[in-house]
Amino acid sequence: GTDGGGGVSAGASADGEFGESIWPLNGSVEFANVSMRYRPKLPLALKGLSFKVPAGARCGIVGRTGAGKSSISTAMFRLAECEAGSQILVDGVNILELGLDDVRGRHQGLAIIPQDPVIFSGPVRRTLDPFSRYQDSDLWQALEDVGLGGDQFGTLDSVVAENGSNLSVGQRQLLCLARALMSKPRVLVMDESTASVDGETDALIQAMVRKRFSDVTLLTISHRLGTIMDFDYVLVMEQGAAAEFGSPYELLFPSGIAVAGPSDETTANGDTQSMFAELVDSTGPDSATYLRSLVLSARSKKTL
Repeated sequence: GTDGGGGVSAGASADGEFGESIWPLNGSVEFANVSMRYRPKLPLALKGLSFKVPAGARCGIVGRTGAGKSSISTAMFRLAECEAGSQILVDGVNILELGLDDVRGRHQGLAIIPQDPVIFSGPVRRTLDPFSRYQDSDLWQALEDVGLGGDQFGTLDSVVAENGSNLSVGQRQLLCLARALMSKPRVLVMDESTASVDGETDALIQAMVRKRFSDVTLLTISHRLGTIMDFDYVLVMEQGAAAEFGSPYELLFPSGIAVAGPSDETTANGDTQSMFAELVDSTGPDSATYLRSLVLSARSKKTL
């Protein structure tokens, strides 16, 4: 349905019928007072969470274990329903009022690379293209693009075992990436694997996301800080709410004095250290220095 302004009115499309309208066009993401619990009577996993990521920007989501990072993807993809009054707006449309098909299955819509992807048994073709939308050549191209071409699968009818048990976690994530390449999302949510994806596969996944989804709004739920230090924004989660939000540079160097070494408890202008800086420092002195240097080099590239 459309409203008088020619936009899409969420109310009219609650049945999931957007038809061929071009939404989302840009892919801005805004959480407005989002609260969610996994089951009735359980405590809130998200508590009035609000933050805003402009279209095409990259946002890393960090925080200690249990801070609510992965609950963000749970809420976005409606794996648990949010409390009344919550809004998750993509290009201004509240996706909590849409049909699930529009949230999860829309071409050029939202896509997710889950932490430990569940892959149904069956031919690779069905994993990549469940709705039979694409040509074989497109499917092969997507597999090539994520480094799964060649010998990995003899044919598109090669069978993936139940839950992809004949594939490593990293390979399952790469398959999900290939599937996301097919659907050309405007918004990509990447829940980094906490499982020990080997370093090489992890680097490949990160490189693919940077190269292939460079103009897509990217939310990365990060368990390894190194992957998000050059992002536009960082959201620091604490107890289900946004504790800090800003660029990595702002959060690490609030006084604008760039020092790569571990920071003191207070910065030059008397600010106490940010939670993001504490997370960085908790990785150990060498790692913290390296992470800060990543932020500084990313900043110098941006300001050139």
